[in-house]
Amino acid sequence: MKADLFRAVLLRYAAAPLSTRLHVYGRLRSVPVAPILAALPREGLIASVGCGHGALEIAAVLDAPERRVIAGDIDSAKLQHLRAAAQGLPLRMVDGSVLEGLGEPLDAALIVDVLYLLPPEEQRQLLAALFQALRPGGRIVIKEMDTRPRTKALWNRFQEFLALKVLRITRHRAGTCGLRSCEAQLADLSAAGFTLLRSTPLHGGWLHPHLLLTAVKP
Repeated sequence: MKADLFRAVLLRYAAAPLSTRLHVYGRLRSVPVAPILAALPREGLIASVGCGHGALEIAAVLDAPERRVIAGDIDSAKLQHLRAAAQGLPLRMVDGSVLEGLGEPLDAALIVDVLYLLPPEEQRQLLAALFQALRPGGRIVIKEMDTRPRTKALWNRFQEFLALKVLRITRHRAGTCGLRSCEAQLADLSAAGFTLLRSTPLHGGWLHPHLLLTAVKP
């Protein structure tokens, strides 16, 4: 992630509580933001599922002002901080599902570290719903964790156990850290009707087994 964009996003949260600022800083430092942004179209309507504090979504519109982003999350407290940070940006927040009340087809959908919080059947239902919401030629960009390399996957499971069960900083419905293999995630995309554009392992140089999947609605 470019240094000037990194600073610009952090400045947006200058008035937020220290805990939020630290979370945003850690998020931007631990996620491969640059390849995620590069996978998104430079303009059009993008729906982000499970945005949290919204650091990646703010980065997306600062990086390309022609993007319009709808960001949804079930954590209203995090959305409150995002609303304050996103003032003046083409970024709309939704408390819950981003698919409710859409007035036009999506150009892209973004899911970053969210699917593992859902049971496999709910993951498939979400992908199917996003497929229907996208225009023909629209794309879905998913950043998840892989189950390989094993050592990084084990570290990630431990970290998510702390976040979900001990510190409780991540709200979830499933109650478990449901990480799935790259092959399983690709199969779900295909079953939903998507055509894979690329599957990119991004764990090199990172502590976590990041995986970036980009697919298109034919």
